[in-house]
Amino acid sequence: MKKHLGVLICLLTFVLILTGCVKVDTSLKINSDGSSDLTLVYGIDKQIATFGGTDITNDLEDTKQEAEKEGFKATDYNSEKYIGLTLKKHFESFEDMKSPSDEQQLFDFKVKETKGFFTDTYKVDGVFDFTGMTDDAESEEFDQQMVESMISQMELTFNLELPVEAGENNATEVKNEGKELVWNFTPNVKNDVDFEFKKINYVNIALLAIGALLVIIFVFLFVRRKNKQANPPGTPAE
Repeated sequence: MKKHLGVLICLLTFVLILTGCVKVDTSLKINSDGSSDLTLVYGIDKQIATFGGTDITNDLEDTKQEAEKEGFKATDYNSEKYIGLTLKKHFESFEDMKSPSDEQQLFDFKVKETKGFFTDTYKVDGVFDFTGMTDDAESEEFDQQMVESMISQMELTFNLELPVEAGENNATEVKNEGKELVWNFTPNVKNDVDFEFKKINYVNIALLAIGALLVIIFVFLFVRRKNKQANPPGTPAE
């Protein structure tokens, strides 16, 4: 993904300085069963897409084919300001999640799991690597100040939706009673993403509830039997 962004940036540097140029919005929903749904929106400003007769169709198609080889569902993205691609994929396990194939992964998550009887705690240390996005633009043909002005216009965000309230985190914004976290990233650097959350062990809780219910029933029947033995039918009441 960064490779294609770098090519586009190199071609369109002068216009990028004047407009909000590129957006990469990553959304991740972690489900209560441990699976996850990843959505990646990759957009280019429409003015840039048509500037000077530049055609980015081939670059978008290459990105689309690359993502589909990795099992992503790719569709065209078209908003009032941007055109590009929307990539989606369901992962059975959060630990298996990865970004579309590229020379270098856009993001990486390391998960530390601490198991408990009622809940399992997950501590996630992640990084979104946006370094090298402007390597091709940093040449003698472009002024360094122009490049810095250009990358400051990029919109890079990560939205996380959890089934429970998050624990400690370094999110830019926390919403929906702690179940939604938002990070706004800085272009051309590595951005850390840290958060914790707990997964409820419904099976263990159900087994505990069933066990407790069986104990109550056993005690009830035991007491009832003892009462019958102490007071057999036909025994006159005192």
